[in-house]
Amino acid sequence: MSDLLTVDLWLAEEPALIPVALQESWAKLLSEDEQVRWQRFARVEDQQRFLLTRALTRTVLARYLDAEPA
Repeated sequence: MSDLLTVDLWLAEEPALIPVALQESWAKLLSEDEQVRWQRFARVEDQQRFLLTRALTRTVLARYLDAEPA
């Protein structure tokens, strides 16, 4: 009997602008190292993209692991 492998694919549309309140909420999920990396991006668009991807990754993994995203 072979083992079955499940692959989940998550897609997210990148918004043109993320509201400040949502950015603040997501920023609380980041580790200290991630916050430093996030702040190093010169362009606002790059900061938002980094924040979005890290917050989504942490949130999805937390659901799978039944843990807190932070």
